[in-house]
Amino acid sequence: MGSEGPLRLFVGVELPVAAAGAVQAVADACRGRLPPLRWSRPEDRHVTLEFLGDVASTAVPGLTDRLDRVARTRSGFNTSLGGVGGFPNAAGARVVWVGLDDPEGGWSGLASAVREAFPGPVTAGPEPFVPHITLARSPRPVELPRRLLERPGSSADWLVDTFALFRSKADVGGPRYERLELFALGSPS
Repeated sequence: MGSEGPLRLFVGVELPVAAAGAVQAVADACRGRLPPLRWSRPEDRHVTLEFLGDVASTAVPGLTDRLDRVARTRSGFNTSLGGVGGFPNAAGARVVWVGLDDPEGGWSGLASAVREAFPGPVTAGPEPFVPHITLARSPRPVELPRRLLERPGSSADWLVDTFALFRSKADVGGPRYERLELFALGSPS
C-alpha cells in the first residue's frame, strides 16, 4: 500500500454464508414487489459500522492499530435478521435494507466503539446507528409496501465475532469491496 493515493475505506462486518443466503431470499422477495432498483451484489453485502472516507495509504497501519484495540475491548454477540426498511424512511426510500436485531446492544456498542476510535466526525451513516444490510438503491424515492416491512420468514441467527477494514474500489457495475484486515472480537494482542 506504500505510495498509492488515498484509499476509500470503511469498517464493516462480513456476512456468514447462511446469513447471506437468508438476505438473498429477502432480496428476491422484495424484487418482484418494487419498481426497478439498483440491487447490491450478494458478494458485496455487509454491515457498515463506520465510513472513513478517503484515507492516505500511509495512515492504514495507525487505523489498524486503533481497530485492533477496539476488537480487544469488545465481545462477540448474537444477531438475526429483522424487517425490511428504507432510508430516509419507508414512504420515500432511496435505500432499501434488511435490518438486524440488536436486543443486547452488540451492534450499537461495536459501532460506537469504532466511531470513538477515530477523532472528529467521519461518519456518513444514519444517526443513530441502525444495523442493516443494503439490498438496493433508487435514484428516486420509492414507497415500500407494508407487507415488505414485515419480518422475513428466516431469522438467520449468527454470532458476530469479527469485523474488518475494507477498501472500496470504483467499478463499472458499482463499488467493489476488498477486505484489508480482519479483527477478531475479544482477541488478545
